[in-house]
Amino acid sequence: MRCHSSLYVRKPGGHMRSIAIAICAILILFSFSQIQATIIHVPADSSTIQDGINGAVNREGTEMVAQFMGTLPQDPGTADTVRLANISGEIADFVSMPVSLYNDEELISVVIPLLLDGLSGWLRFDSVSYVGSRLADPTILDDREVFAFSTDTFTVDSLLLSFSISSGDNLPSGTGKLCELWFTLHFGGEVLVDSLSDSPQGGLSLTDASKGSFTPQFSSGLIDVSCDYLAGDVTTDFVVDMGDIVMLHKMWYYDDPLSGYPILDRYGRADLNCDRRLDMRDLVRLVDYLFFGGSHPCTCGTINPSFYHDPGLADSVWVESKTLIVGISSPICIGVINDEPLLGMALSLEIYGSAVLDWDRDIWPIWTDRIDELGWLWIAQEHADGINPETFQFYGFQSSTEGIPLPPGRDAVCCPVFIPQTPGTATFSLVSWVGPGQSMLVTEEQAAILPALYGGNIMVISYLTGDPNHDGIIDLGDVVYLINYLFKGGPEPDPLEAGDCNCDGIVNIGDVVYLINYLFKGGPPPCEP
Repeated sequence: MRCHSSLYVRKPGGHMRSIAIAICAILILFSFSQIQATIIHVPADSSTIQDGINGAVNREGTEMVAQFMGTLPQDPGTADTVRLANISGEIADFVSMPVSLYNDEELISVVIPLLLDGLSGWLRFDSVSYVGSRLADPTILDDREVFAFSTDTFTVDSLLLSFSISSGDNLPSGTGKLCELWFTLHFGGEVLVDSLSDSPQGGLSLTDASKGSFTPQFSSGLIDVSCDYLAGDVTTDFVVDMGDIVMLHKMWYYDDPLSGYPILDRYGRADLNCDRRLDMRDLVRLVDYLFFGGSHPCTCGTINPSFYHDPGLADSVWVESKTLIVGISSPICIGVINDEPLLGMALSLEIYGSAVLDWDRDIWPIWTDRIDELGWLWIAQEHADGINPETFQFYGFQSSTEGIPLPPGRDAVCCPVFIPQTPGTATFSLVSWVGPGQSMLVTEEQAAILPALYGGNIMVISYLTGDPNHDGIIDLGDVVYLINYLFKGGPEPDPLEAGDCNCDGIVNIGDVVYLINYLFKGGPPPCEP
């Protein structure tokens, strides 16, 4: 700050000059009340600490670091420093980033909130390791918590490292590795790991043995994920071709263990539009590139916003609502209402409720004529362990020039057959795929539509009154079945209550007459128990 002679009414001198000097002093003090300058002396043998101090100016062994004051005071002594290393790797690598700490006093608490900023690449946090670190002794700062706050945006996440004393020992003064952060690398490019100004436990802080908390210096780390791969080349043969569609299908939707290919590699190679999401849009883009002269898969290290657009009326998915009977196979149709052609769809339906439904894999076909010419069709039921929620998944996409886009319409696209295992109720809802992202419809513009779901309310009953042969249909066969049971020693109804057509608590000739009247003379239907 400078004070100019133009502040004076007359030439500097006498008490007016003293007043001017006092004004300058007040202004300077006011300015520096907003900024704190910390003098840091770095010993000659502390090069690692010196390198880790961010924004420092080195002059003859002394560094001046000026930063705006936060909610915590600065370290009153030699500035303690948290430093992250710069590391590099390739997609699917499991890499570690050392977190180092210099402190010249014993500490009872260390809080390090971190921001993972995907500048152009991306990864996922896995774990923290203390092997060979200053926290290798579990009694030092023994209360350790690590929180990962995933936003699922594939560009920004955050971590919180919190180390404090429960019944253990202080962290002695010293320097060196505090811990290691382990990540799995997914997308090529750069990821900055920086300090986060706020968290559930506050900002970056250290607390010494006298219980005084302060903000240490911080040096961020950069993770460089190699772009030495070709987007779309999931078979790693340096060519993007039909084989990549097949491999993408195997890895993406059911993680085929026979593919002989590391599943984690799919992230960078399978993201053909560089939106950091793995979904049906990538398959549609690959087909468009290979068969229809579409644009080449995107360049590694770039980020494109996810493209969502539903032109016209809102598209939706419907699931048939109906009543089923335990043990009897019955189709449940699923339809799509769309007012534009679709090049692909990927729908994951979760089944909730007390009634367990198993997909009957032996009954084909399940696809309707409406979708049969789309091209590549696939269906599966995850879990299938008799415990809800179950997940029923199916997808389809135009896989070549011979395929025909799904035309606008509202009819069913598939009718899978289920065998109810238990009575009760079940409800279908749309959820995200376990691996590759959201349930969606994909338009000719390669835009995603996230449809709403309607229907899908299923009632499962143990038996149908008037259906003693338990085939799910009330007809003449049930009359014959009851007569054989009552007069010829045939098997009893399954269950017995199914033969009590008039609900009088007894299965006898009256139920035969009741059933004949219903079937042939317009009488009332069998009663509901």
